[in-house]
Amino acid sequence: LPWIVKLRYGMQAGLAALAAGAQFGFGIELPLGWLVGVVAALAATNLLAYPFAGRVGDRVAVGYLLVADVVGLTLMLALTGGPANPLSLLYLVQICLSAVVLSKAWTWILGGLSTLCFGLLFPLHAPMPVLEAHHHGGGISIHLGGMWIAFVAATLLITVFIGRVSEALLWRDREVLARQSLLARHERLASVATLAAGAAHELGTPLATIAVASRDIEYQATNRPPADPELAEDARLIRAEVERCRGILRQMSMWGADPPGESPGRVDVEELLDRVREEVPAAERARVRVVKPEAGVAAVLPAEAVRQALAALVKNGLDASKAGQAVRLEAARAG
Repeated sequence: LPWIVKLRYGMQAGLAALAAGAQFGFGIELPLGWLVGVVAALAATNLLAYPFAGRVGDRVAVGYLLVADVVGLTLMLALTGGPANPLSLLYLVQICLSAVVLSKAWTWILGGLSTLCFGLLFPLHAPMPVLEAHHHGGGISIHLGGMWIAFVAATLLITVFIGRVSEALLWRDREVLARQSLLARHERLASVATLAAGAAHELGTPLATIAVASRDIEYQATNRPPADPELAEDARLIRAEVERCRGILRQMSMWGADPPGESPGRVDVEELLDRVREEVPAAERARVRVVKPEAGVAAVLPAEAVRQALAALVKNGLDASKAGQAVRLEAARAG
């Protein structure tokens, strides 16, 4: 719609300039007052196009604008010689525009209306003798010169418009290719997510075996002489890391293939902070200083998403801090 409106402004300015040129350049007496009124009425339809399009849609608005152009061109031709006016060739412009941007039904409507209006010009027009004769002496008559001017104008309008439409189609093809590429990336990500969910299920068994073995090692290091406290601590660390891996794999299996949305719920803040601290590896957990609010403080939020976000922040803080430096995680009530 915006480009059609700009095109119509150009066409209306061209018609006004052509009428002025014929009147003052070639000395042809024209009813300039009526012609200016028709051009002004067509320009007014441009101003009404956008509010009208908001109610009926862009395509319908463009169709009515082209109908107004056919009617306006008919009135101008009727005032300036009717079918003898070579600018009758401009009827083809509206039909071409409709064929490119509108439906087949609109094209048939505009084609039929243009045919009807052109036919009405034969009995209903103000004659202009200067346009009646095709030849004047041995040179080119005003009628033949006007036909050439009309042909040039129609050619320029159609060529410019078709070129613009071709650019739009090329841009659309590029957009389609970009969307296809994006869709392919999404499909690859979906396949990776599905693979991750399957791997999570498969890795559950070896992790369970490692957990059992580490428990046995801890038992032997603790209860059978000679006792080995360091080995028992290593076994507990292995089991803690295994539990952490199993938690991650559970999330992968639940969220990997088809991530559901999480609804906010009422969560105890103190319990949430404890869960965040448990996400930290046991060797680094002592560096995390948790400052809890007063007892009984709750918040409405998506618990799992918040827990993951806070745990990631705490781990980033540990990585960015010096060895042994504490990371403070504090929750406080505001309001």
